[in-house]
Amino acid sequence: MLLFDFGLAKLIPRAAGPDDAPVEMTGKTGSARYMAPEVALSRPYNEKADVHSFAMILYQMAAHEKPFSGMDLEMLYTDVIYGGARPKIPKQWPASMSALLKDCWHPDPDYRPAFSEVLRRIQRTIAEGAAG
Repeated sequence: MLLFDFGLAKLIPRAAGPDDAPVEMTGKTGSARYMAPEVALSRPYNEKADVHSFAMILYQMAAHEKPFSGMDLEMLYTDVIYGGARPKIPKQWPASMSALLKDCWHPDPDYRPAFSEVLRRIQRTIAEGAAG
């Protein structure tokens, strides 16, 4: 399974202003099912778009299925990009995992956690599973 394509990776130089300020970059780059809404809509974005995409990959690895399988591009745009649909999280998954995915998929990038927080929460979820 290919998780990412380094050919799409880009180093963003730090500019004056906030570190997390959205940057004008190429939209609609990548696979639509993993793409943050702001990327699919060709809006400015920052690393929080990667948080969204990472959560889609995490979901796929845990669920053993692609997010939005069976949807064509038109359905993805209608239901997911514009409609805000997200993958259904199985009820048996740990509540901490469900909360993390939902936070990472937030429609407003400002409300998505930073990767440092994502890592802490994943480590906490793993520790809870090992203790339980």
